[in-house]
Amino acid sequence: MGMIFEIDTLSFNIIDVLELDQENVNTYNSGRNFSALSFRIESDAVLTTATESYPLGDAFVAFVPAHLNYRRTAKKDKLIVIHFDIINYHAKTIEAFKALEAETLTKLFLEILRVWNEKDIGYKYRCAALLYDVLGECYRQNFKATDETSK
Repeated sequence: MGMIFEIDTLSFNIIDVLELDQENVNTYNSGRNFSALSFRIESDAVLTTATESYPLGDAFVAFVPAHLNYRRTAKKDKLIVIHFDIINYHAKTIEAFKALEAETLTKLFLEILRVWNEKDIGYKYRCAALLYDVLGECYRQNFKATDETSK
């Protein structure tokens, strides 16, 4: 199975969109019943599970699945995070990558945060569309053509 943004029939329900700007972070997250997709604006965070460690610097995108226990440590962690329920995708590990075109993802994450916070009529539909845009952009930035797809 590929990464979350490679699933072209993903179904989800957005719970919240938040901006965090924290220093000297050392938190343990357990029992979360929702997934999270984040974009680091300015960060030296490290997410550590029982078996893996994921350093997340500036312009990193990270997906943390529901029910995964992890510790987050950072001297500085400024990010936008989308909390959501996923209907048809199950992961057991953190998925992360550094954005190749950070400006594009920065704009998308800032826009979904703005729309969520304004809560105008139909905002949940607009946020869902923006999350699909984020996932599509993540896929585009990570797509590696194979012999079969490049024909």
